[in-house]
Amino acid sequence: RSNSNAKRPLMSWILLGFVGLLSFLALVIASVAVHRAGNCSCDSDSDTTSIDRITGSTSFNAFTTYWEAYDEANWKKTVADDLKFEIDKIQGSARTGKDNVWSFRMGLSSDPNGQLGWTNTYDSYFYDPDQSTLLARMISVMRNTGETMQIGWWTCKFDSEGKISSMYQKVIWASWLVGYSNQQSNADKISGKYGFNAFTTAWENYDETTWKSIVADDINFGIYQMNSSFTKGKENVWAFRKTLQNGTNSRLAWTNTYSNFVFDSSNSSILHAQMTSYIKATGQTMQLGKWVCEFNQQGRIRKMRQNVLW
Repeated sequence: RSNSNAKRPLMSWILLGFVGLLSFLALVIASVAVHRAGNCSCDSDSDTTSIDRITGSTSFNAFTTYWEAYDEANWKKTVADDLKFEIDKIQGSARTGKDNVWSFRMGLSSDPNGQLGWTNTYDSYFYDPDQSTLLARMISVMRNTGETMQIGWWTCKFDSEGKISSMYQKVIWASWLVGYSNQQSNADKISGKYGFNAFTTAWENYDETTWKSIVADDINFGIYQMNSSFTKGKENVWAFRKTLQNGTNSRLAWTNTYSNFVFDSSNSSILHAQMTSYIKATGQTMQLGKWVCEFNQQGRIRKMRQNVLW
């Protein structure tokens, strides 16, 4: 009996030791699992980051939505202060700093509300978490006709705070580039410093100084259905603009939008554009017209002719 009692404490110690070893191993395994879960770049985390880069508050979609909506305040929240931006086929689009980039956006439209003549759609998103880079395809469609205007690939890079630090577009195809060799020059004639959009914006805003810096001294202007509009020389053309003012603020009673930019197939210094005019007070369509804009060798507008369609 004494030997049996002596063995029981020994067996109890062995059993307790075995249970303790199992508990220790379980704790080790659990701690390793927790450590790996906290530090792994697992698929679910990667998916969450990818989705956030596409649809989050500082995402690609936020950038492009506010860009198109002409919402400067919210757009600037999505980007880094030192944002880099460029569209490879548009001369003058390469900008650094969000204020400089937004000034380029302002030059894309002559509409007082900043509305573009086209709308952009995006698809084929691919996010590389190792490079913090998102790729997306863009298809631009004209608002008034539904026709495809441009196809491009955007490369969007994010900084450590999740804001967009770089936006670069490679233009794959554009209606305003087809069949012309001088692609950058053509794009600049639409949206550059001395381009068609610069002319029409300064004209509508009654900005005489800027407008006169855009055009050639011997500019020739006329609207076929308005005999009094045919004038030559920047002073005489601006004198005609003064007759169009609405009250004392020199603003027009209507606003003009432009689309369907096409360069002449035989002369790339001649640009064709469609204009739609709306009454500001009611939003009703007032006029449809076709503009023919001709540039001189210095890139300044030397001739503007409108044919009123309706």
